[in-house]
Amino acid sequence: MKESKAVKIFLWVSFAMFMLYILSLTIPLYYMILNSFKTNGDYVDNRWGLPSVFTLQSFAKAFTMRAGETTLPMMLLNSVLLSVGATVISVTSISVTAYTLARFRFTGRNLLVVVAISAMAFPSLGGGAATYKLMVNLGLVNTWGILLMFGGPFGFSFLIMYAYFKGVSKTYAEAARLDGAGEFLIFFRIILPMTKAALGVIIFMGIVGSWNDYYTPYMYLPEMKTLATGLQAFSITASTTGAYTQMFAAMIIGTAPMVILFVCMHKTIINNTVTGGLKG
Repeated sequence: MKESKAVKIFLWVSFAMFMLYILSLTIPLYYMILNSFKTNGDYVDNRWGLPSVFTLQSFAKAFTMRAGETTLPMMLLNSVLLSVGATVISVTSISVTAYTLARFRFTGRNLLVVVAISAMAFPSLGGGAATYKLMVNLGLVNTWGILLMFGGPFGFSFLIMYAYFKGVSKTYAEAARLDGAGEFLIFFRIILPMTKAALGVIIFMGIVGSWNDYYTPYMYLPEMKTLATGLQAFSITASTTGAYTQMFAAMIIGTAPMVILFVCMHKTIINNTVTGGLKG
Protein backbone atom coordinates (compact mmCIF):
# COMPACT_ATOMS: atom_id res chain seq x y z
CA MET A 1 0.00 0.00 0.00
CA LYS A 2 2.78 2.40 0.92
CA GLU A 3 4.61 1.51 -2.28
CA SER A 4 1.50 2.21 -4.35
CA LYS A 5 1.07 5.61 -2.67
CA ALA A 6 4.74 6.47 -3.29
CA VAL A 7 4.34 5.58 -6.97
CA LYS A 8 1.28 7.83 -7.27
CA ILE A 9 3.13 10.71 -5.63
CA PHE A 10 6.07 10.19 -7.98
CA LEU A 11 3.76 10.18 -11.02
CA TRP A 12 1.96 13.34 -9.89
CA VAL A 13 5.26 15.13 -9.23
CA SER A 14 6.56 14.03 -12.65
CA PHE A 15 3.33 15.22 -14.26
CA ALA A 16 3.62 18.61 -12.56
CA MET A 17 7.23 18.99 -13.69
CA PHE A 18 6.35 18.14 -17.29
CA MET A 19 3.45 20.60 -17.23
CA LEU A 20 5.76 23.33 -15.98
CA TYR A 21 8.19 22.47 -18.76
CA ILE A 22 5.41 22.65 -21.36
CA LEU A 23 4.30 25.98 -19.91
CA SER A 24 7.85 27.32 -20.20
CA LEU A 25 7.73 26.47 -23.93
CA THR A 26 4.36 28.13 -24.53
CA ILE A 27 5.28 31.47 -22.92
CA PRO A 28 7.69 32.53 -25.71
CA LEU A 29 5.17 31.27 -28.29
CA TYR A 30 2.42 33.34 -26.67
CA TYR A 31 4.68 36.39 -26.61
CA MET A 32 5.57 36.00 -30.28
CA ILE A 33 2.02 35.44 -31.55
CA LEU A 34 0.49 38.15 -29.38
CA ASN A 35 2.94 40.87 -30.42
CA SER A 36 2.84 39.96 -34.10
CA PHE A 37 -0.74 41.31 -34.24
CA LYS A 38 0.19 44.64 -32.64
CA THR A 39 1.38 47.90 -34.04
CA ASN A 40 4.82 49.08 -32.97
CA GLY A 41 3.14 51.61 -30.69
CA ASP A 42 1.07 48.95 -28.95
CA TYR A 43 4.16 46.79 -28.52
CA VAL A 44 6.09 49.59 -26.83
CA ASP A 45 3.16 50.54 -24.56
CA ASN A 46 2.19 47.03 -23.43
CA ARG A 47 4.32 44.06 -24.44
CA TRP A 48 2.38 41.39 -22.52
CA GLY A 49 -1.16 42.69 -22.81
CA LEU A 50 -3.67 42.32 -25.60
CA PRO A 51 -3.36 44.80 -28.48
CA SER A 52 -5.81 47.70 -28.63
CA VAL A 53 -6.52 46.66 -32.23
CA PHE A 54 -5.61 43.36 -33.85
CA THR A 55 -3.89 44.09 -37.15
CA LEU A 56 -2.13 42.15 -39.92
CA GLN A 57 0.01 45.17 -40.74
CA SER A 58 3.15 43.53 -39.35
CA PHE A 59 2.70 40.50 -41.60
CA ALA A 60 2.44 42.68 -44.69
CA LYS A 61 5.56 44.61 -43.69
CA ALA A 62 7.43 41.40 -42.87
CA PHE A 63 7.38 40.39 -46.55
CA THR A 64 9.21 43.60 -47.43
CA MET A 65 11.97 43.17 -44.84
CA ARG A 66 15.46 42.50 -46.15
CA ALA A 67 18.60 40.80 -44.92
CA GLY A 68 21.19 42.19 -47.27
CA GLU A 69 19.71 41.69 -50.74
CA THR A 70 17.42 38.84 -49.68
CA THR A 71 13.73 39.38 -48.93
CA LEU A 72 11.53 37.12 -46.80
CA PRO A 73 9.90 35.37 -49.82
CA MET A 74 13.37 34.53 -51.17
CA MET A 75 14.36 33.19 -47.75
CA LEU A 76 11.28 30.97 -47.79
CA LEU A 77 12.22 29.70 -51.25
CA ASN A 78 15.82 29.04 -50.20
CA SER A 79 14.63 27.15 -47.11
CA VAL A 80 12.28 25.03 -49.21
CA LEU A 81 15.04 24.22 -51.71
CA LEU A 82 17.49 23.34 -48.94
CA SER A 83 14.99 21.23 -46.99
CA VAL A 84 13.59 19.33 -49.97
CA GLY A 85 16.95 18.82 -51.67
CA ALA A 86 18.76 17.74 -48.52
CA THR A 87 15.93 15.41 -47.48
CA VAL A 88 15.64 13.72 -50.88
CA ILE A 89 19.39 13.09 -51.06
CA SER A 90 19.65 12.01 -47.44
CA VAL A 91 16.61 9.69 -47.43
CA THR A 92 17.66 8.07 -50.72
CA SER A 93 21.18 7.43 -49.47
CA ILE A 94 20.01 6.13 -46.08
CA SER A 95 17.30 3.86 -47.51
CA VAL A 96 19.52 2.25 -50.14
CA THR A 97 22.40 1.74 -47.70
CA ALA A 98 20.19 0.38 -44.91
CA TYR A 99 18.46 -2.03 -47.30
CA THR A 100 21.76 -3.28 -48.71
CA LEU A 101 23.26 -3.92 -45.27
CA ALA A 102 20.08 -5.46 -43.89
CA ARG A 103 19.22 -7.86 -46.72
CA PHE A 104 22.43 -8.88 -48.50
CA ARG A 105 25.35 -10.96 -47.26
CA PHE A 106 28.83 -9.84 -48.33
CA THR A 107 32.32 -9.49 -46.89
CA GLY A 108 32.63 -6.49 -44.59
CA ARG A 109 28.88 -6.06 -44.04
CA ASN A 110 29.07 -6.37 -40.26
CA LEU A 111 32.04 -3.99 -40.17
CA LEU A 112 30.03 -1.34 -42.03
CA VAL A 113 27.15 -1.70 -39.56
CA VAL A 114 29.58 -1.23 -36.68
CA VAL A 115 31.04 1.84 -38.39
CA ALA A 116 27.52 3.23 -38.92
CA ILE A 117 26.73 2.89 -35.23
CA SER A 118 30.15 4.08 -34.05
CA ALA A 119 29.99 7.18 -36.25
CA MET A 120 27.17 8.51 -34.09
CA ALA A 121 29.60 8.79 -31.17
CA PHE A 122 31.68 11.45 -32.92
CA PRO A 123 30.45 15.07 -33.20
CA SER A 124 29.82 16.10 -36.78
CA LEU A 125 31.42 19.50 -36.16
CA GLY A 126 34.74 17.78 -35.48
CA GLY A 127 35.42 17.67 -39.20
CA GLY A 128 33.94 21.10 -39.88
CA ALA A 129 37.22 22.77 -40.87
CA ALA A 130 38.18 19.99 -43.28
CA THR A 131 34.68 19.93 -44.78
CA TYR A 132 34.69 23.68 -45.33
CA LYS A 133 38.12 23.54 -46.97
CA LEU A 134 36.92 20.75 -49.26
CA MET A 135 33.80 22.68 -50.28
CA VAL A 136 35.88 25.78 -51.03
CA ASN A 137 38.34 23.78 -53.15
CA LEU A 138 35.45 22.24 -55.09
CA GLY A 139 33.89 25.67 -55.64
CA LEU A 140 30.59 24.65 -54.02
CA VAL A 141 30.27 27.46 -51.47
CA ASN A 142 27.28 29.70 -52.26
CA THR A 143 25.91 27.07 -54.65
CA TRP A 144 23.34 24.32 -54.23
CA GLY A 145 26.20 21.88 -54.66
CA ILE A 146 26.38 21.90 -50.86
CA LEU A 147 23.45 19.46 -50.94
CA LEU A 148 26.06 16.77 -51.57
CA MET A 149 27.00 17.16 -47.91
CA PHE A 150 23.71 15.51 -46.98
CA GLY A 151 24.50 12.32 -48.90
CA GLY A 152 26.01 10.60 -45.86
CA PRO A 153 24.03 7.41 -45.19
CA PHE A 154 24.79 6.93 -41.50
CA GLY A 155 23.17 8.32 -38.38
CA PHE A 156 20.04 7.80 -36.30
CA SER A 157 17.81 7.62 -39.37
CA PHE A 158 19.97 4.80 -40.72
CA LEU A 159 19.34 2.77 -37.55
CA ILE A 160 15.58 3.27 -37.94
CA MET A 161 15.53 2.09 -41.56
CA TYR A 162 17.99 -0.74 -40.89
CA ALA A 163 15.77 -2.10 -38.11
CA TYR A 164 12.67 -1.87 -40.30
CA PHE A 165 14.29 -3.63 -43.25
CA LYS A 166 15.50 -6.39 -40.93
CA GLY A 167 11.94 -6.81 -39.66
CA VAL A 168 10.31 -7.31 -43.07
CA SER A 169 9.96 -10.97 -43.99
CA LYS A 170 12.30 -12.22 -46.72
CA THR A 171 9.45 -14.24 -48.23
CA TYR A 172 8.17 -11.15 -50.04
CA ALA A 173 11.42 -10.69 -51.92
CA GLU A 174 11.75 -14.42 -52.61
CA ALA A 175 8.23 -14.59 -54.06
CA ALA A 176 8.94 -11.57 -56.26
CA ARG A 177 12.15 -13.13 -57.56
CA LEU A 178 10.23 -16.26 -58.51
CA ASP A 179 7.93 -14.02 -60.55
CA GLY A 180 10.95 -12.56 -62.34
CA ALA A 181 11.27 -9.24 -60.49
CA GLY A 182 14.71 -7.66 -60.28
CA GLU A 183 16.32 -6.21 -57.17
CA PHE A 184 15.41 -2.60 -58.02
CA LEU A 185 11.76 -3.52 -58.56
CA ILE A 186 11.68 -5.51 -55.32
CA PHE A 187 13.15 -2.61 -53.38
CA PHE A 188 11.06 0.23 -54.80
CA ARG A 189 7.73 -1.54 -55.39
CA ILE A 190 7.58 -4.13 -52.61
CA ILE A 191 9.95 -3.58 -49.67
CA LEU A 192 10.11 0.22 -49.48
CA PRO A 193 6.30 0.71 -49.31
CA MET A 194 6.24 -1.66 -46.32
CA THR A 195 8.46 0.74 -44.42
CA LYS A 196 6.39 3.83 -45.18
CA ALA A 197 5.87 4.54 -41.46
CA ALA A 198 9.61 4.66 -40.80
CA LEU A 199 10.16 6.45 -44.10
CA GLY A 200 7.67 9.12 -43.09
CA VAL A 201 9.46 9.65 -39.79
CA ILE A 202 12.91 10.12 -41.32
CA ILE A 203 11.46 12.37 -44.05
CA PHE A 204 9.84 14.53 -41.37
CA MET A 205 13.03 14.59 -39.30
CA GLY A 206 15.05 15.50 -42.39
CA ILE A 207 12.78 18.34 -43.46
CA VAL A 208 12.50 19.86 -39.98
CA GLY A 209 16.23 19.48 -39.35
CA SER A 210 17.15 21.17 -42.64
CA TRP A 211 14.50 23.88 -42.22
CA ASN A 212 15.87 24.83 -38.80
CA ASP A 213 19.53 24.31 -39.74
CA TYR A 214 21.50 27.48 -39.03
CA TYR A 215 25.08 26.24 -39.27
CA THR A 216 25.01 24.94 -42.87
CA PRO A 217 23.54 28.01 -44.60
CA TYR A 218 25.59 30.32 -42.37
CA MET A 219 28.84 28.61 -43.36
CA TYR A 220 28.17 27.52 -46.93
CA LEU A 221 25.42 29.87 -48.20
CA PRO A 222 26.41 33.29 -46.78
CA GLU A 223 24.93 35.13 -49.78
CA MET A 224 21.81 32.96 -50.11
CA LYS A 225 20.05 33.40 -46.79
CA THR A 226 17.48 30.91 -45.55
CA LEU A 227 14.91 31.62 -42.86
CA ALA A 228 17.29 30.48 -40.13
CA THR A 229 20.02 32.96 -41.06
CA GLY A 230 17.61 35.61 -42.32
CA LEU A 231 15.58 35.78 -39.11
CA GLN A 232 18.80 36.20 -37.15
CA ALA A 233 19.62 39.18 -39.37
CA PHE A 234 16.07 40.50 -38.83
CA SER A 235 16.62 40.39 -35.06
CA ILE A 236 19.68 42.61 -35.43
CA THR A 237 17.71 45.01 -37.63
CA ALA A 238 14.83 45.08 -35.14
CA SER A 239 17.17 46.00 -32.29
CA THR A 240 18.22 49.15 -34.17
CA THR A 241 14.97 50.11 -35.93
CA GLY A 242 12.40 48.91 -33.39
CA ALA A 243 10.61 46.73 -35.97
CA TYR A 244 9.94 43.98 -33.45
CA THR A 245 6.34 43.28 -34.49
CA GLN A 246 7.48 42.68 -38.08
CA MET A 247 10.19 40.34 -36.80
CA PHE A 248 7.65 38.35 -34.77
CA ALA A 249 5.39 38.15 -37.82
CA ALA A 250 8.31 36.87 -39.91
CA MET A 251 8.97 34.22 -37.26
CA ILE A 252 5.38 32.99 -37.46
CA ILE A 253 5.55 32.89 -41.26
CA GLY A 254 8.75 30.86 -41.00
CA THR A 255 7.28 28.48 -38.42
CA ALA A 256 3.90 27.91 -40.11
CA PRO A 257 5.11 25.45 -42.81
CA MET A 258 6.57 23.09 -40.19
CA VAL A 259 3.39 23.27 -38.11
CA ILE A 260 1.31 22.42 -41.19
CA LEU A 261 3.69 19.58 -42.04
CA PHE A 262 3.36 18.14 -38.53
CA VAL A 263 -0.44 18.32 -38.67
CA CYS A 264 -0.39 16.44 -41.97
CA MET A 265 2.10 13.80 -40.80
CA HIS A 266 1.33 13.38 -37.11
CA LYS A 267 -0.46 10.06 -37.58
CA THR A 268 2.53 8.66 -39.47
CA ILE A 269 4.89 9.88 -36.77
CA ILE A 270 2.82 8.53 -33.88
CA ASN A 271 2.00 5.20 -35.53
CA ASN A 272 5.65 4.40 -36.15
CA THR A 273 5.16 0.73 -36.86
CA VAL A 274 5.57 -1.51 -39.91
CA THR A 275 2.25 -2.60 -41.37
CA GLY A 276 1.78 -5.47 -43.72
CA GLY A 277 5.12 -7.22 -43.09
CA LEU A 278 5.87 -10.34 -41.14
CA LYS A 279 8.76 -10.64 -38.74
CA GLY A 280 11.67 -12.14 -40.71
